[in-house]
Amino acid sequence: MKQNFLVTNIPRLTSKTIVFFHKKSLTNAGGAALYVKFKLIFGERPDLNLNDDDVEDLWVELFSSFKESIIVATVYFHPNNNVNEFSRNLENTTIKLNNQRQIFYILGDFNINLLSDSCLTHAYVNSLTSFGVHCLINKPTSFMHNCTPNLDHIYINDNLHYLYPGLIDISDHLPSFLLIEFSRNKQRSHMDKMSQKS
Repeated sequence: MKQNFLVTNIPRLTSKTIVFFHKKSLTNAGGAALYVKFKLIFGERPDLNLNDDDVEDLWVELFSSFKESIIVATVYFHPNNNVNEFSRNLENTTIKLNNQRQIFYILGDFNINLLSDSCLTHAYVNSLTSFGVHCLINKPTSFMHNCTPNLDHIYINDNLHYLYPGLIDISDHLPSFLLIEFSRNKQRSHMDKMSQKS
């Protein structure tokens, strides 16, 4: 979840099967929240925070039964702020994760229009791509005042698993989601096909 205006507006699940993380915004907009199933082994990763006053972000490490851990993050970058500084902070965190050979998924409202043809947007995208980071959402995510920007991004460095990103059409600002199929591995599937041909 991202862009939570008030704590009272955030859906709180009362089930004992969900753990709720929340980072409140210092302004009247923004905020970040994550829900994690309680049965999962997980831990917060504050060492990955972007440490930017214009950002609310949460980073959680999840440990799976497939002998690998993953990082899941939610980010809200306030609009009309320093994209270059934000980009440098995000790059530093992705470099750190790549150096640790850590698979990550970063979802959020970045308020940077990836459909824009500006030099700033191109530099931002090229920088992330150069570090092996890919954006999975390439369509408009918001519909306002005759403008259809892509402000909500899903960034990954995972080339091993089958990924199913999407948007939910329920308002003028479409929530994004990502389903990850951990039970199948692309490399194992490819190796299995190769051995069947032999």
